[in-house]
Amino acid sequence: MSLTDYLEGRRKQRKHRLKDDYRRAKQRVRELEESVDAGIKKIGRLTAAYDQLAAERNQLAEQLDQAQIDLRVACEELRQAEGTIRLRDRTIADLHHKADIRAKADQVVTRTQEIPVIQDPHGVVPLHKSPLAKPNHIPAWARSA
Repeated sequence: MSLTDYLEGRRKQRKHRLKDDYRRAKQRVRELEESVDAGIKKIGRLTAAYDQLAAERNQLAEQLDQAQIDLRVACEELRQAEGTIRLRDRTIADLHHKADIRAKADQVVTRTQEIPVIQDPHGVVPLHKSPLAKPNHIPAWARSA
């Protein structure tokens, strides 16, 4: 041994240290290979999960399309039902109006109007002799009787 063996920068590496370095490098390479294998497995799992999610998304997109079609059909049916209801309401309103008119007409027809009766000791008074008649407007058929 020499004095230079004890100096840090000058000392040569010994053989056992080279073997340790080789072993450590080999261990690092093994760890890197394991991490690469683990990464490949993880990528495989993530790819499978992505494919599954894509399939579910496509299925949900189809369900959404079907739901939109069903919604359009339901809206059209609702519009038709509303039109039918409006027409029915208009018909009912017309029938109520006609019934009101008929009821009022029936009331007018059935209401009795009192006509003053002039009693003559001889019976019925001819129209031209009636005090309610206008002498200048007596029909010809009434004058001859």
